[in-house]
Amino acid sequence: MKKLIYLLLLTPIIYLSSCSKSNSTEDYAGYNCVDGSCLGVFTNPQYLSLNSCDSLCASIFGCTDPLATNFNPLANTDDSSCIYPFYVNVYIDLNLPEYSDLQISGSSIFIEGGVEGIIIYHGIGNDYKVYDRNCSYEPSLSCSVIDSVNSGIAFCGCCTSAFLISNTGEALNAPALLPLKTYNWSLNGSNVMHIYN
Repeated sequence: MKKLIYLLLLTPIIYLSSCSKSNSTEDYAGYNCVDGSCLGVFTNPQYLSLNSCDSLCASIFGCTDPLATNFNPLANTDDSSCIYPFYVNVYIDLNLPEYSDLQISGSSIFIEGGVEGIIIYHGIGNDYKVYDRNCSYEPSLSCSVIDSVNSGIAFCGCCTSAFLISNTGEALNAPALLPLKTYNWSLNGSNVMHIYN
């Protein structure tokens, strides 16, 4: 019996744990869950180090494609959120009847262009906000499109995400965490709007 107890005391007890938060900057059981590197494991009473512990830390979701505009170098699991550059150079004459809805502050319209279309929101006076209609949550899905706007809030037709387009396009509802992509705009003296990136 003494030999068994002695062997148990000499055998290192390795405590392994996975992360409980994938975006945490804290270490869990010696594992750095932000960059996936292994700081080591706790033993009794020794401290051992390992070369790799990717399977021990929780997945870090994000865009893993370095060509995307929202590439996350810390992500180790692609979540289909990659957004790719898209050239936009659109001119619209706000005097034309098809844009008459924009004459009222607080109104918005959808036009062609961008990745999935463009939303133009008319703020107060000559203040406008211009966004892409592509939802920031899983933007590669074909249904990931803003399909309605109500009181300055844009709603995705694919998920429960909502965005405050009367401000900066920030996400109001999960699952989206990122804002809508914004476009630059200018308005000349003839009331012609130039939308560009």
